[in-house]
Amino acid sequence: MLKREIKPIRLLSTPVSVIIQVHALYHGCIENFNTVVNNANADTIPRIGLSFTFSEDWKNIKWYGRGPWENYADRKSSAFVGIYESSVEEQHVPYVVPVECGGKEDVRYLYVSTKDHSVKITAVGGFHFDIHNHSIEQYDSAAYEDELGASSAVFLHIDYLHAGLGGDNGWTKNIHDEYRIKKGIFTYRMTFEIVE
Repeated sequence: MLKREIKPIRLLSTPVSVIIQVHALYHGCIENFNTVVNNANADTIPRIGLSFTFSEDWKNIKWYGRGPWENYADRKSSAFVGIYESSVEEQHVPYVVPVECGGKEDVRYLYVSTKDHSVKITAVGGFHFDIHNHSIEQYDSAAYEDELGASSAVFLHIDYLHAGLGGDNGWTKNIHDEYRIKKGIFTYRMTFEIVE
């Protein structure tokens, strides 16, 4: 069974088109094909990927990729590739001003688990992920840690591409050219499998 969906979105007043195809490989496993056309009138967009919301029971993770601490495209040389296990709660980094955090680069697979179930996520060529008990909107609206508030969900972002952080000199957010997500057509494939 093949499902095709085209979702136009607007980013900085310029359309970005997203084509999503989902193919059921076998019981409990789907393959997701995505094409993103970035025509945004910006030097970079923050990410190209997928977002998911789980119930709060999905609180354990295991991944094969860079870790154990947060790392990004332009901040990963001290994070070595290995197999790591953690909790969703441990992915939050308590910065003075709350920001989206805890990213992991060069990930080959990721398990997100409850006490009884797991979902395994893989991608051709690897991916970036971050997972939290708070949404991006909660991080963006909080000036202090206590303003994040309570959450009864888990928010997972799986990115084919995630822009670098920049800020080499401390007073500007100048992302080096090789870590920007520029205009273009991007195609990627991810697999999601329920593991008992």
